[in-house]
Amino acid sequence: MTNWTKSAPVGRVILFYFTSSEHALSNLRDQEIKVSSFDKCNDVFELASFSMKSRAARQKHQNWLSQVEGMFGLVCLSQSWRKALMWAHYGNSGRGACLVFSLPKSSFPKVSYIPQRLTRKDEFQFPRPSEGNVFFDFCSKKFSAWRYESEARLFCDLQNDANIVNKTIKGEVMKFLKFSEDFKPIGIVNGPKPSHGKQEFDPATQRLGLEFFQCRPAFTKFHMTSQREKKYWK
Repeated sequence: MTNWTKSAPVGRVILFYFTSSEHALSNLRDQEIKVSSFDKCNDVFELASFSMKSRAARQKHQNWLSQVEGMFGLVCLSQSWRKALMWAHYGNSGRGACLVFSLPKSSFPKVSYIPQRLTRKDEFQFPRPSEGNVFFDFCSKKFSAWRYESEARLFCDLQNDANIVNKTIKGEVMKFLKFSEDFKPIGIVNGPKPSHGKQEFDPATQRLGLEFFQCRPAFTKFHMTSQREKKYWK
């Protein structure tokens, strides 16, 4: 089923998570996804979508950041599996895989892409997590050069979400979000030149009831499509 987004059940949305094959296999084995922290996102302007010319504004921003980063993490998802740039940048240059998730529509904001940094007065008050959508929308603005990601953000409450688990890996404490009905895997799109094949994904697809197919570059457009000839699957 390549048309997941059009066939989503009422009240739910289908989103896509690009990663390496190795990470995809471990994600499916452990039934969890690593939660990113804002300070380790690849956009150096993360949570800084507005101009901060004065020192007072920068200090105020730093104080706010120190609070937010301890309270929330995020899982970065895309609204499409078809974009070649996403496979290049996040799918290990096409050797990785894309996990497909079904989520409630109300659980995430889409990222807003802006052409230039917004203007804020020094007395501007940063939104608090208790302000709900106002806070999450504020944390979901990025420079328009990132538009190709078609990003949707799943914010994770690091202190109160029972589905958040801590793991120590190579001496570093990392946070993971467990699969659940609100974060439900439904499929796997294997990359166009995958490092791992269907046989290696089969235990997870059978255990979790996931749909699987391999993709390829389209013949007439600059996007990915399903490889219907299974003899070409790895």
